[in-house]
Amino acid sequence: MFVGNHRSNFDPIIEWLVLKPWDIAFISKGENFKIPFFGRIIRKCCFMPIDRENPRKALRTINKASDLLQSGEVSIGVYPEGTRSKTGELLPFHDGVFHIAKKAGTPIVVMSIRGTEQIHKNVLRRHSDVYLDIVQVIPASDVENGTTHTIGAEIRNMLLDSIKDK
Repeated sequence: MFVGNHRSNFDPIIEWLVLKPWDIAFISKGENFKIPFFGRIIRKCCFMPIDRENPRKALRTINKASDLLQSGEVSIGVYPEGTRSKTGELLPFHDGVFHIAKKAGTPIVVMSIRGTEQIHKNVLRRHSDVYLDIVQVIPASDVENGTTHTIGAEIRNMLLDSIKDK
């Protein structure tokens, strides 16, 4: 499972392209699938909608993601912040997403992205420098033995260290 910070709507598209060999299906809020052009792209990339207003439907998405991850059919990408950060600061985490990796018995790849928040400003004028760092891989055994809260706290600290002073 791939876990990262979230700065822009471009994050999952860029990560999906860069990490294409891992066949990542990102989980995205259902509203994103209705955005013209963007919704079409994420459907083509096999993103999975999550209904944040309906806990039962959200749990179905979490369980489906875990099953797909466990079967090896795809990797799953999530943003534990649950939404984009407008300031670049790391937002509070929703630790429930870590149930996906715990249930699937898989490692977690922690990644940090920056620069994507500039893409929409520069699209017609110049390129944007985007940086994607693989911060660390948390072994499946550590995921299995940790609680979702301790896993979330560990990943949050890794990401804070990674984006600090950059």
